[in-house]
Amino acid sequence: MKKNFILFLVLAEGLFSPFTKAQNDTLLYMDFNNDPSPYFSPDFYPPGNPYDTAWYNIDLDMLTPVGQNNGVGPAWFWSLAFADADTLQFVNVFAARSWFEEIGQAKNYLITPAIPIVDANAVLHWRSAPYQTPRYLDGYKVLISSTTNDIEAFTDTVFVAAEMTQLAPPNDTSGNFAAYQFSSGFIHGLDGQYVEDQGDPMRLRGMLRPFSISLAPYAGKFIFVAFYHDSYDDNFISVDEILVTGTYDPNFGLNKTDIPHLQVKLFPNPVHHLFSLDLSADKALDGLELEIVDITGKTLHSEDLGKVQGALRKQISAAHLSTGLYALRIKYQGHSTTLKFQKL
Repeated sequence: MKKNFILFLVLAEGLFSPFTKAQNDTLLYMDFNNDPSPYFSPDFYPPGNPYDTAWYNIDLDMLTPVGQNNGVGPAWFWSLAFADADTLQFVNVFAARSWFEEIGQAKNYLITPAIPIVDANAVLHWRSAPYQTPRYLDGYKVLISSTTNDIEAFTDTVFVAAEMTQLAPPNDTSGNFAAYQFSSGFIHGLDGQYVEDQGDPMRLRGMLRPFSISLAPYAGKFIFVAFYHDSYDDNFISVDEILVTGTYDPNFGLNKTDIPHLQVKLFPNPVHHLFSLDLSADKALDGLELEIVDITGKTLHSEDLGKVQGALRKQISAAHLSTGLYALRIKYQGHSTTLKFQKL
């Protein structure tokens, strides 16, 4: 069943700063100052992976933005900040639009990599700004999945930014918010904060506003965060400085094995081109062996992992494997443990 609940929300200037949270580790950070496209997966649709390390930028509406002459435009795209003051302080943002050649609803997903939420200290921070308000104010939702990054898994709505749903009467050019209708949620600019007056009271330019949400309900889980832009026939929205702070534990999510003193984790799964094997040994284990085996039992790859003590991450190429199911086997002094994975 879909959950719609608002977690602890902070709407306060000055609380958003990585430098004021030195007591916490940075679990995720993206400021969009540089083109983020190298971080995004080339796959159109996320694979429903519980440990996926890639970002995803997905356009499910497939509508043509106004002014885009070569067909369907991108979902979220790299842009200068909207407000003049923000272009000086924050420079670039990630933006999306609901203004199309054919009237319709945007369906744009920006999905983070998997984030380990070890304990109740974790907090999600971000900034957002609409291109304008109140006229054609764009909204969006922040969704969370605590299972996989499949679209259908984002069942928890933890924040809603309202969109304009009805224009003011034609004779009302005052910019009075009460003359417009909005969907439920936070209305940017209603309190007179984080807006830039550019000479038109109906089109105040939105400035990047900080938000924070406690992730305490997800303690002990890996989560994915999705910024879902779903406005209907409005304008533009932007997000910036996506940050998750909390407690970092390199052993979080590791699975106990049949090999004494050893824990392992394989991710992502399914695998595309490269996957990681995280190992943690609470005593020195010398002579660990790794094998990749197909469904017939044939060994396709083997290597000596050498001595492992403490935490070790081993990256393994799957480029030579055909699509299908495989087993990764670790052997040590007569003991073995097997992790199954899928190659896409």
